Amino acid sequence: MKTKLSIVGLSLVLAACGGGGGGSSGGSPVASSNMTVTPSLGQFSAGTAFTVKKLDGTSVSSGVIGSNGKVTVSMNGYTGSVVVTILGAVGVTYWDEGTGANVLFPAPNTLRAVVPTPMAEVGVTALTNAAAAKLDAAGGIANATASAISTANTQIAAMFGLPDILTAPTPVNTATPGLNIASAADKYALVLAALAKSATGGGNAMSVTA
Repeated sequence: MKTKLSIVGLSLVLAACGGGGGGSSGGSPVASSNMTVTPSLGQFSAGTAFTVKKLDGTSVSSGVIGSNGKVTVSMNGYTGSVVVTILGAVGVTYWDEGTGANVLFPAPNTLRAVVPTPMAEVGVTALTNAAAAKLDAAGGIANATASAISTANTQIAAMFGLPDILTAPTPVNTATPGLNIASAADKYALVLAALAKSATGGGNAMSVTA
């Protein structure tokens, strides 16, 4: 019987194990003032809204996802830690490899990534959402240091054999060709697909982020 893998479950496992190795994560700082946002539970529909905020909730930027599953926004000169939040709404969908169909992502559902320093491209996935939940449980995101953010992301990455959960996975939809595990973006997408398929019977990729 397949077991539902929840964000809370991931956080409890990490806490019980004392976490993975430390170290830094989060990719290279942006050379310019732009960041590309790529959410994935499978590819999100065009027009999906997101926000980029400082840890205290102050807005840095916002936008909507394009038809290719991503979009580039200005960071308006900000170089500190940020929370990227994908916002559920009426009509928002994502391609679910567990069900083989587009699935609704209504409000109040969200998907988050906490980024220690802006990256050229950031993925927002079930795994980054797990790291965000871990930070919530460890004193709150608003109080997190860049080092603590990096450690939380690195610990989740280590659980799934990924070098960095903040890098962008390949946005997968019904038209996506076969994925190649030799590609880092494709390997990440394959991990997310496996999570979607691990959802309890009748579940979907969104259920592993609950």
